[in-house]
Amino acid sequence: MTTILIILIVYISSVLQMRNYIRKAHSKGGRWSNIDPDGRDLFFVFAPVLNTLTAITTLFSAASRSDVESRQRNVNKFFDIKKENGKG
Repeated sequence: MTTILIILIVYISSVLQMRNYIRKAHSKGGRWSNIDPDGRDLFFVFAPVLNTLTAITTLFSAASRSDVESRQRNVNKFFDIKKENGKG
């Protein structure tokens, strides 16, 4: 019973994580804001093992362009890289 409950909690949290990621990625300013979600996105949300693996992967990727730029600035600061345009 405990195992089923744990699997169910992992599945539901993965579904919620993937839904939020796809919502952010397809919204204005998102990584894929120029395209609409389709059946593949639904598949990634509800496929039992695939959604968990993808949810873990999306924890480490940025859904919006500003997140990507922010992460790049942080990496540039860490390595003390100066950019000519002043961003970094």
